Amino acid sequence: MLSKNEKIVMKYVYNQCQGKGTCLLSSMEISNGVSHQTYISSYEIEEILKNLEMETLISVVNSDKNGRAVFCITLNPKGQAFERDMENQRKATIKRVVFTVVFACLSFAVTFILRKIFF
Repeated sequence: MLSKNEKIVMKYVYNQCQGKGTCLLSSMEISNGVSHQTYISSYEIEEILKNLEMETLISVVNSDKNGRAVFCITLNPKGQAFERDMENQRKATIKRVVFTVVFACLSFAVTFILRKIFF
């Protein structure tokens, strides 16, 4: 299970790598790309990328481009299915909420009927 910041960074990386499967990103580009959702420092971005790599979503290689550090990020098969997994997770959550509401209403109706019958 990914944390909130890991999901945000993974969404950004997924969108940048979409179609190609690989991309070159600096920690500054990632930080600027996710700044409208949350603030993540360069150190946190490196830790998040390591965590995503441990989850086998991406492969990361550190390199230099014109004297600045960049990450060469490649989406693994699990990372390419990230968007579909997030959609399935959202559907499962909605389904769980709907079932909870339906059973709560059913429980209320049964209780109401039994009170009218016996009291």
